[in-house]
Amino acid sequence: MGPNSLMEYSGNGMILYVTMALIVLGGLGFVVWFDLIDGIKKSLRQKIGFSGMVARFSEHTKLVLSITAALILLGTLGIFILEYDNPATIGNMPLGEKLLNSLFQSITFRTAGFAAIPQDALREVSCVLGNVLMFIGGSPVGTAGGIKTVTAVLFLMNGLSYIRGQKETVIFHRSVSGEMMRKAAAVVMVSLITAILLLILLMSTGDISLNDGMYEVISAISTVGLSRNLTASLNVAGRIVIIIAMFLGRIGPISMAFFFTSEKKRKNTIRHAEGLFYVG
Repeated sequence: MGPNSLMEYSGNGMILYVTMALIVLGGLGFVVWFDLIDGIKKSLRQKIGFSGMVARFSEHTKLVLSITAALILLGTLGIFILEYDNPATIGNMPLGEKLLNSLFQSITFRTAGFAAIPQDALREVSCVLGNVLMFIGGSPVGTAGGIKTVTAVLFLMNGLSYIRGQKETVIFHRSVSGEMMRKAAAVVMVSLITAILLLILLMSTGDISLNDGMYEVISAISTVGLSRNLTASLNVAGRIVIIIAMFLGRIGPISMAFFFTSEKKRKNTIRHAEGLFYVG
């Protein structure tokens, strides 16, 4: 589309809405696709209403659709409020275009990397919001990067369950196994440590601000593709760091998911006595 991504079409609703639809569909995951198609077919065949069709969806589909909608809404409101009077982004746009571009920015943060407004003109607080959305990414078994929406929810719910004193984590009236919670914690831990190490390496290659460097690394490791015009100015060492980040971001989550979900698990044959440790 040229050197400016979709910036020339920031006022073209047709192009932006079609692009957003494709981004969201690609980020839902194939499991959700199949469940939605199967549910719609059965509902039409058996003449079941909308509420009955939704009730038949799996808990995974319900969770993915719910968290996807919530993240899109929160991201849109965040960008709209934070960039409302920023003349370099959406400040000079009519109200309708402000909402449109806020929605597009919220969705593109999650996986796509298309830009309808200049990324280097975003306020720092907007970049922080973008880093969070990019780090979460799309949903499992799809084309998106990031730690995945379900992983983020399970990681969060694990902490909330402990704070509330609950013995199990329940989502949509279904309990989540302890093994699944440990998988989510492991994915978050590995991804976060990797991002921090790569950020340190990138910033050590030149005079790079924390905000720009973090935006570049999180975007690369989450396979988003957004940049605050930093990529072209990186030296050889910096570009190698970003190459590594993109490579790990593409194969890392997939490899970790395969490893953590493998049925071939090591059986612990030795049980140790419990030790006394203090946390917090």
